[in-house]
Amino acid sequence: MKKCKPGFWALAAVLALACLAAAQDGPDVTFKFKKIAVPKTEQTSIYGINNSGAMVGYYMDKTGTIHGLLLLNGEVTNIDDPNGVCCTEPINVSSNGTIVGNYGTFIEGNQAIASFVYQNGQFSDVGPTGCLNSAAAGINDSGEIVGWCTDSSDVVHGYLQNSEGITFLDYPGANDFTLAWGINNAGLVTLQWIDSNGNYEGATYNSATQEYSGPINVPGAAQTYIHSINNENDIAFSWYDASGNSYGALQIGATGDFCTFSDPHGPDYTRPDGINDSVDIVGRWEKTGGKYERGFEATIKKGTCGDLQLMGKGSATTGEAGVTKSSQRIQSPRSQRSLSAN
Repeated sequence: MKKCKPGFWALAAVLALACLAAAQDGPDVTFKFKKIAVPKTEQTSIYGINNSGAMVGYYMDKTGTIHGLLLLNGEVTNIDDPNGVCCTEPINVSSNGTIVGNYGTFIEGNQAIASFVYQNGQFSDVGPTGCLNSAAAGINDSGEIVGWCTDSSDVVHGYLQNSEGITFLDYPGANDFTLAWGINNAGLVTLQWIDSNGNYEGATYNSATQEYSGPINVPGAAQTYIHSINNENDIAFSWYDASGNSYGALQIGATGDFCTFSDPHGPDYTRPDGINDSVDIVGRWEKTGGKYERGFEATIKKGTCGDLQLMGKGSATTGEAGVTKSSQRIQSPRSQRSLSAN
């Protein structure tokens, strides 16, 4: 396999070194962290987790070669698309084990990435045709896939692919950049978009009503990157402060409240990406001044986040308010159930 620079951002392995860390803006929330690293490698980056605890991402071996990664019950399986000249990067995995992501290729002589789906041991290309670059980033249990495509004018479009075909998702007012990352079983899609000032913001798309939400941003963030969403509409975020340091955030779907946190190994570089229905969050950290990422899994040990009392594994009862709320509540697009706290 040839070497090349990862086409996405960067993508478990031996679980080790469990530790505790308090949320930055919610000091009464305690997360338990596990470090995830494939042995004898330079880098391990984790992007997605399903309800069975299967994790996907990638690792870089000592020669600099990138391998796609599935971690299940402590066993590492390489996920390398045979169409790729390098750098298969799984990004998400559904509850039935279907994996989506991107692989490195060449289009018109230029290094590029293309979307794939891996199911029952078989790789298939997915997403729009004619893209200069594309990646599949999210999949739900119905097999609906979301991702993004760069067109010939260098405009980035989100896309939703299902049995009805492909729908392009372009957030109103976005500055030529909309990226679809996650989708839950209700069909609610998370979107990253760039505003007129060049800042990253978040939003959602309701695939049932075909409506976009207002902006969803981590309070106080200079840049907000929205990532995966679970079936309770809880969302994992990463965000940057004005100094360029990156942190994690969890938005509670029932209230819209945020809890922010950092992996103690990477206090100024923590990048959550995936979340499952048990509110297990996975992502990447890098030590200060470091060169390579490592993966993490974070679970809520105890504490309150906004209006919810959290007791590990995502269980919740009414509790005390404690974290700044966002201005955007999230509605489930198909059940239309109320998600406001009682």
